[in-house]
Amino acid sequence: MEQETCDDVILPALEGVGWSPDQIRPQVSVKARRVVSAGGAARTIANGVVDYVLEIVPGLPLAVVEAKRAHRSAADGVQQAIRYAEQLDVPLAYASNGSEVIERDMVLGVERVISTFPTPPEMWARYAEQHGLDDETGALLRQGFNRNKRMASGEVMQPRWYQSTAVHGALAAMARGERRLLLLMATGTGKTFTAMQIVHKLRAHAKVVTPERNYRVLYLADRDALLKQPMGKDFSPAFGGDPLMRVSGAANRSREIYFATYQSLTGVGDEDELFREYPPDFFDLVIVDECHRGSASENSSWRRVLDHFASAVQLGLTATPKQDDTVDTYRYFGEPLFTYSLRQGHRGRVPGALPSSTCGPEPGLGRLGAGPGAARPLRPGDPRGPLHHPRLRAGSSPADADRRRCAVPVTDSAT
Repeated sequence: MEQETCDDVILPALEGVGWSPDQIRPQVSVKARRVVSAGGAARTIANGVVDYVLEIVPGLPLAVVEAKRAHRSAADGVQQAIRYAEQLDVPLAYASNGSEVIERDMVLGVERVISTFPTPPEMWARYAEQHGLDDETGALLRQGFNRNKRMASGEVMQPRWYQSTAVHGALAAMARGERRLLLLMATGTGKTFTAMQIVHKLRAHAKVVTPERNYRVLYLADRDALLKQPMGKDFSPAFGGDPLMRVSGAANRSREIYFATYQSLTGVGDEDELFREYPPDFFDLVIVDECHRGSASENSSWRRVLDHFASAVQLGLTATPKQDDTVDTYRYFGEPLFTYSLRQGHRGRVPGALPSSTCGPEPGLGRLGAGPGAARPLRPGDPRGPLHHPRLRAGSSPADADRRRCAVPVTDSAT
């Protein structure tokens, strides 16, 4: 039985090299469907269960482990492990029958037989190297998720696997120096909950690095209705009411997380432009909900708000990006870091992947060239580094603007 292999061999082997019980998640359901087109034919892969997901901290997976019965070859589990690794966007996949362990490096496309599983520090070091993380930026990703929001049952609301992937993809992009980010997530898949978790990790990290100053966030939308849910149902339960503020009337610079419509900031004329009462570097992060609307239009008055706060990282959220003569979501925010669609599925890229020269022509690996989604250099004279603000990272340097990414083509549907 595969369960016997897990219980009698694999689990003791993991614990023997230092993996603690809270770092080993057994029987993780991946409720997704992957459609693979080969030679014009499409096939559907059913939902699956990962035998083990290895996490350096809760919610930050590094690898998957697929177990096979002792009388079968470990190689029989490699493709299944690869599929789970693609779905969870982790860089390492393992398959084992108890006597043999096969490791697949998802970034380099390298497969090898190993004698023992890597230790947590060894696996984290490889993860950090593959993703271009130093100690400080690695600490950002390793911040825990916010656990204050609860479901009606009273249980803590945990990020789903695709939300976790989106969170860490966005944070890794910020660590690389990307300034405009785009997440495409279908309506009902938790965009605002995902955004809240991104903000939580950034604020928690900033309090450690620069406790003398707050990390400030502006959450933008074009309708009041689009502010009520994130403010009342996601951010308020997570952070409490004190740091939050709904922008209206005069400027208030004493809060940390601001919610505003474009209209409340731009007013009806130049003399009513409330956003100018906030210094251009006041906000560290600007989240643009439903960013396919006016924000992506070059001639929109709303663009003045984004231009004014250009020194902040700007994160666009939408389920329906636009691309026409007047509005181009991609031109402004770049190619999406992550896409999760109920109809079209998920296409994820390995956050912080190595330059394209390391991406071999292995099945399942493709490339995204340096384009709108590539790491962007800082504006001339901008002293901010890869985490874009000295409050988060003192002495950092601009990211390499020519770095390319590896892409993992995956198409899933939420259930």
